[in-house]
Amino acid sequence: GQSGSGGDSALSSSIGAGGNGNFASGTGGGCNELTVEFEKQIPTVMVLIDRSSSMFDNAYGTSKDRWQPLYDALVDPNTGIVKQFEGDVRFGLATYTNNGSDNTCPIMSEVAPKLGNFSAIQSTYDQASTKPNFKGETPTGPALLRATQILEQVADPGPKYILLATDGVPDTCAHPDPQCGQDESITAVQAAYAAGIGTIVIGIGNEVGAKHLSDLANAGEGQAVEEPTQNWIYTCKNSGISGQNGSYAPSGGDAAYFQPADQAQLETDIHGIIMGVRDCVFELKAKVDVNQAHLCTVELDEKALPHNTSWNLKSETELEVIGTACDELKTVSEAIHIDCPCDIVGPL
Repeated sequence: GQSGSGGDSALSSSIGAGGNGNFASGTGGGCNELTVEFEKQIPTVMVLIDRSSSMFDNAYGTSKDRWQPLYDALVDPNTGIVKQFEGDVRFGLATYTNNGSDNTCPIMSEVAPKLGNFSAIQSTYDQASTKPNFKGETPTGPALLRATQILEQVADPGPKYILLATDGVPDTCAHPDPQCGQDESITAVQAAYAAGIGTIVIGIGNEVGAKHLSDLANAGEGQAVEEPTQNWIYTCKNSGISGQNGSYAPSGGDAAYFQPADQAQLETDIHGIIMGVRDCVFELKAKVDVNQAHLCTVELDEKALPHNTSWNLKSETELEVIGTACDELKTVSEAIHIDCPCDIVGPL
């Protein structure tokens, strides 16, 4: 950390964009012995990949299948997002499918989230990169429940997300055909959100419809989910194939979902998603009077940021950089510096 100077000194600190810092006093005044650490909150992302047969059978853009472009976007050692951000994001991985004649459902490969996880994720992804020797189905709901369980075991602070990439309408373990797993999937995403876990949705190809992607995205942000279609009610609910356990409304929210048309757009979308989940929230290991926050000075790369428009205190122990300053902090900034008067800062 860096110290203030003289007299009734201010508490101050600086931190690199990806590191830790101290929030330390100067040499005079009543708080000169107080040193308070703070750190950037690190997001945890569980990447959940549909391993159904269609991911290997269908072309995608100029690629002969859908699996390889997604693999390249995520775990290519030179350009993949996991390698690029493994020091800033706790990445985990799970792939899922189902053999309709098998009693195990979902069939999954898993890597628990942690920092520096590229090698383990790439190795498991490589092992899963062979087309199933059976008709691989899409039990998205049970896979989402398992991803939620894995994330609930992560004790580290920071936001948690499931990044779901799928190319098909979901089915259920009990009924691979017809595809009646929509409610099961939405219910799982709503349960994850209730547990503090957001869900971000990528549709690979055009087989999974816009309504279902939108429903999942809305559930993943805690927004209203539009009621099921009459066709689904007749085919799935009334026939007894599926229950209706999700929470629905006459119209849905406006959460964004992603359905890129080719590999180039897929890579752009995934990069934007990961940039978006890298938070601009700093945890202060001290209490700052929220009502007096305007007396603090926050600088990004030695440029003062205006209070409320570029930063605020989410709570007495959380500093949040917002707006374009947050974008700058995630991309090109070198350091953030925080300085507050001694009399508005106290120990935890």
